Amino acid sequence: KDGIDTASYAGAIDLIRQMLHLDPEKRISAKKALQHEYMSTYIENCNTQAFEENFVKDWISLKKRLTKSSDEIKEKERGIKRKAMLMAAASTNSTATADDALYDMGDILGVGEAKKPKV
Repeated sequence: KDGIDTASYAGAIDLIRQMLHLDPEKRISAKKALQHEYMSTYIENCNTQAFEENFVKDWISLKKRLTKSSDEIKEKERGIKRKAMLMAAASTNSTATADDALYDMGDILGVGEAKKPKV
């Protein structure tokens, strides 16, 4: 319906339907499933240069996406650690004075701000 050629997937749908049959007696065996027309066609297509190129492109794309999300997680963790270190420095900083804005970490981190009462 959405521009997908369902005729090209008819073999796959038929195979899946046979594999998922509720009655075990009517369900397709593993041996017969591997001999199904769809599987034979799929195996033949796997040996083409175009299939191999698409496989490699998909693999590289997946690897990049996983690496990117892993890097984002590491960056977030670094930010949390950085904030924790700044908060620790603010609470133990003995050189800070009320007039010294250079060491006033409370302004940066929002520590010690009066909270608004909830209505």
